[in-house]
Amino acid sequence: MAEVKIHGFWYSPFTLRVVWTLKLKDIAYENIEEDRFNKSPQLLEYNPVHKKTPVLVHNGKPICESMIIVEYIDEIWPHNPLLPVDPYEKAVARFWVKYVDDMFSTVAAFFRSNVGEGRENAIRDIGERLRVIEDQCLGDQNKFLGEKLSTL
Repeated sequence: MAEVKIHGFWYSPFTLRVVWTLKLKDIAYENIEEDRFNKSPQLLEYNPVHKKTPVLVHNGKPICESMIIVEYIDEIWPHNPLLPVDPYEKAVARFWVKYVDDMFSTVAAFFRSNVGEGRENAIRDIGERLRVIEDQCLGDQNKFLGEKLSTL
């Protein structure tokens, strides 16, 4: 059986994306909880560029960035696919995943700002992004909430 480890923070939405993928595919893994402020030498070795989680280690080989990890898992373990097979549909799914991922920086800006214009701008940006998701993804077309579970 393949050795699978995940270095992550329990509260990170990006780590949770990988954990949920492993669980949905029923893949056994070892969880290595990282300290956000005191990262392990292994994590820094596995992700020397960004020095962040999550990092999936499969048979001693590290893979970084949550969506890249999800795509890797989907290719290595093709049962219960989480990404569309059709190239166009896969590209659309990747677009919306990136759109939501980019929204996290706006949410972080909200929590970093105490009061004033910075906080008001963050609230406005979050509202605009959520309206786009509602209009484009959750309307009558129901593009992503079909009967089959996917990355969206």
